[in-house]
Amino acid sequence: MSRNSVSRALDPRGGGSSLVARLVVVVVTILVATSTFAGAVAVAAPGGGDVATDASPATAVDTSTPVPDSAGTIEQTAGGTHEATIEDADLRTANNSVDVVFIVDSSLSMNDERYQLAGEMREFQRTLIDKNIDARFGLVTYTKDATVRQSFTSDFSKVEDAMQFETGGNVERASNAILTASEMDFRPDAEPVYVLLTNEDDDSSSALRQRALDRLAQGTFVSISPSKAVESSCDRHIEPCDNSTSNELRQYAEQVDGAWVTIDESASKAMRQAATSAAEAAGTGSDGGPGIDDVDAGPNVSVIDRSADETNVEVGEPVTVSATLRNSGLLEGSFEVFLSESGQVLERKTVTVAERSERTVTITRKFDEPGEYALVLNNERVANVEVTAINETSVRLTTTPERNRLLAQVSDATEEQGVDIDVPSSSLLSTPGADLRRITVTPAAGMTTPKHDVAFDLAVERTTAPPSDAPELNTTGSAVTYLSVTSTLAESELSSVEFQYANTSADIQMYRYDTESGEWVTLSQEAISEKSLVATTGELSAFAVVIDGPAVAVESVRTESTDVTVGDSVTATVTVRNRGTETKSYDATVSLDGEIVASERVRVPAGETADVTVEYVPSQVGQYSFSVAGTDQGQLDVASAPTTTDTETTTASDATTAATTTTADANGSTPGFTAFATLLILLVLSLYAVRRR
Repeated sequence: MSRNSVSRALDPRGGGSSLVARLVVVVVTILVATSTFAGAVAVAAPGGGDVATDASPATAVDTSTPVPDSAGTIEQTAGGTHEATIEDADLRTANNSVDVVFIVDSSLSMNDERYQLAGEMREFQRTLIDKNIDARFGLVTYTKDATVRQSFTSDFSKVEDAMQFETGGNVERASNAILTASEMDFRPDAEPVYVLLTNEDDDSSSALRQRALDRLAQGTFVSISPSKAVESSCDRHIEPCDNSTSNELRQYAEQVDGAWVTIDESASKAMRQAATSAAEAAGTGSDGGPGIDDVDAGPNVSVIDRSADETNVEVGEPVTVSATLRNSGLLEGSFEVFLSESGQVLERKTVTVAERSERTVTITRKFDEPGEYALVLNNERVANVEVTAINETSVRLTTTPERNRLLAQVSDATEEQGVDIDVPSSSLLSTPGADLRRITVTPAAGMTTPKHDVAFDLAVERTTAPPSDAPELNTTGSAVTYLSVTSTLAESELSSVEFQYANTSADIQMYRYDTESGEWVTLSQEAISEKSLVATTGELSAFAVVIDGPAVAVESVRTESTDVTVGDSVTATVTVRNRGTETKSYDATVSLDGEIVASERVRVPAGETADVTVEYVPSQVGQYSFSVAGTDQGQLDVASAPTTTDTETTTASDATTAATTTTADANGSTPGFTAFATLLILLVLSLYAVRRR
C-alpha cells in the first residue's frame, strides 16, 4: 500500500475512520480468539503439566518466580501451585461438563472399603445429574501396575460392572495409576476429575510422584481414604519410610488444591462429598442448583437392605439373596440388581420400583463345587457362604417279623431324587404270588429343612384285613393282602412312591384307599421285566394287593421216569403254592389219556407252598398220554414184565460152572479136590442121562 493510500485510509475526511475501526475490531477479535484457544488447550490437555526437556530458551518458563498473566492468574509449572481466578474457572467449565475417572486400589487390604465405596457410586452419579452436569465416567484399578477397566462412558452401569474384579497384591503405586488415568480420552471441554480410592500410601518412585502431581494440578483431584492410612513397609516404599501417622494421599490433595475425604464415618457420605467437589469443579457449587439433601424430583432407587437365607449349604443346594429397594423419588424408576463373587457377576435382575415405595427382589444361586464364597450384591458384601460336598443318602432299616412290619429312617435325601428302600426279607412284606422287593420314595421340591436335606421315616406293615378306617376291597381276585404305609412326610412334601414286585407268578393289581372319596383307587402299573412290575402313587394311605387267578396253583412237577414195565410204580412230586389268605386243600392227580388214574390230597397253608407225591402202578402194556396235576409230562411207555420159565431154566454149562465155583469156594480152591469134584459131577450127569433113556 502506498503512503497516499495509507493517508487516505486514516483521513477522517475521506471516510478512513470507518476503515480504521474495522481494522481494530478484526485485530482485537483475532487476539481474543488466539488467547482463548491457547488458554483452553493449556487447561484441558491431560499431559499439560509436563515440562518439555527440549524446550527452546525463547519459550522456556522461568519457574523461579511466579509471573502474573494478563488475567491476574498465577501459574507455576514443574510441580508448583496453580491458582486460577474465577474468570479462568468459568472459562474452562463453560460447557458444564466433567470426565470423572475413579482410580481404585485393588490390593487385598482394600477389599472391604472397595465394596463400601462401589456401592455408593450411584450417589456420586446422582449428585451430578441433580446439578445438570454432563458427566462421563471411567475406571482404573491398580496395585503394582495400573489397568483401565472401563473407558469413559455415560452408561454408569458399565462402571458398576467393571467394579467386579479380583483383588490381589500388596504393592500400591498410586502415582503410576494417576498417570495412566491422565492418558485416557478426556473431552477437550470437560473438566478432568480424578477420584482416588485407597487405604494405602503411595509406593511409587519420587519421579512418578512428581509427574502425577503435575497432572493432578491441571484437573480436580479427590482423595478418598481412611484418616489413618495403612503403613507401607520399607522394602517397597521409597525412603524415608512412612509411619502409621502419615497419609500421603491426603498430602497430595493439599498440594494440588484438591479435596480429601475420609470414609471413617460412612461410604455414602464420602461419595456425596466427593461428588460435591466434582460439581464445584464443573462450576456448579452448593448454591447453584438443587442441594444434595433436597427432595428428589425424579426416580431415586437404592438398595437399603441385603440378606442371604443360607450360609452353609451343600453342592447343588440353593442360596437366596434378598435385596430391599427404596425409591425416594417422585417418579417410578428402574434398578439393576446384580449378585457377584470374586469379581464375577453371577446373576442380575432389572426391576421397577414405584415412586415413594419399597420393593424386595430375590436372586437364587446354586454352587457346583465345594468352597467358601463371598457373595456381593451391588458392590456390597452380603454373606460368606460355605459350600460342602453332598452327604450320601442313608437308609436305616428296622424290621419286626412277627408283625410283618418295616421301618425305614431316611436322612440326607435330596429334593426330587428318589430314595430306594430295599426290603431285606422277601417273605416280610410278600404277598401270595409276588415278593415286594423295593419301595422308592421321591420327596417333592421346596423342602424347608435347614440345609435343604430331606429326612423322613417310612413305615410299612402287612395285614390280612384292611385298616380300621378302610372297608374291605370288593374284588373277584383269589387273594387280597393289605399294606398300611405311613410317613413323616406331609402330602405336599411327597412327589411319588413306587412299589416294585419281583418273582410274580400271577397277575397282581394294587389299589389305594382314597380317604376323600371313600373308595379304592386302582394304581397305575408298569411291567419292567417278565416277572417284575412297579406301582406308583403320589399319596400314602392303605393299599391292597389283589392276586388274579386261582388261589392254589401248581408251581412245579417232577416225574422220576416215563419208561416202565407192568407192575412198576410211576412216581411224581408236585409243588403247590397257596396264594390265598386261608389254608387250602389241593388234589394232585395222575392222568393217562385224559383219564385220572391216581390222586393225592395235600393241605397248603396261606401264602406257603407244599410238596405232594402221587404214585401209580400200570397194569397193561402200552403207550399213554401222561399228565400230572394237569401238567403234560409227555408219553408213558409201559412194557411187559419177564415170564417165570425164563427165569427158572438153567443150561448145563451154567449149572456146571455154578457147581464148580461153589465147590472151589467151599474147599478153599484146593487143586486136587477141585479135580475130584469135577469127576463126581460128570458121573452124576452120566447117570442122569442113562436114566432118562
